[in-house]
Amino acid sequence: DAVIYLAKDLTCPYFGVLVQAVPGAEDSPHVLVDLRGHTLRGTGQVGTYGLAALAPFPEFASYLQVINGRLTNWGTAVLGDHDVRTKNVTLVENRVGFGCFATCVADRTYFKNNTVGYSEGEAPSGVITHSKFVGNDVGAEVTFFWSLSIDHSVFRKNDVGVLATDNKPTISRSLFIKNQTAVRVVDRDLEGSCATLQRVRFVRNHVNLDGERCPA
Repeated sequence: DAVIYLAKDLTCPYFGVLVQAVPGAEDSPHVLVDLRGHTLRGTGQVGTYGLAALAPFPEFASYLQVINGRLTNWGTAVLGDHDVRTKNVTLVENRVGFGCFATCVADRTYFKNNTVGYSEGEAPSGVITHSKFVGNDVGAEVTFFWSLSIDHSVFRKNDVGVLATDNKPTISRSLFIKNQTAVRVVDRDLEGSCATLQRVRFVRNHVNLDGERCPA
């Protein structure tokens, strides 16, 4: 286990922090990265990672929590294979802001001008709460049968606010304003893909919902 602090703004060429469990270790590492208000900057290239927790095998999982700072200009700013969480973090001008393949939590996270703000694939659960998505090509995307819950969040001026492919996301108490498409649901392999919308407000989007809404 470790607690890592950023003492000043920092630019890294390939990785900022890479967390990886050692094969044969008795416990999975739990790592907290506190940016302390500083910026961790990359070179913008594909295959660069700001903060990544990778598991070479499922039994060697790593836990990563990122708080209090800014990541910009990464291929993927925050990436995890197991349990990754962000809080009070700003993700700006990355190819992918937050990418994960397991339990993912974005709390009070600001996604701006990323190609994809939040990307969840093959993850058993994802939660976005009290977060903002502004000016992204895609704000939040989820694919392949898993679940995504969005609550108390704002999507503004994105090309697509939420993109769900073969999925049934739940969006509650959130605001979509001036997006090209607020919510898009694509059904390729999962029959009955739809979005559950609870107390969602749509304001001046070009398209509010492209796809099916789940029955109440």
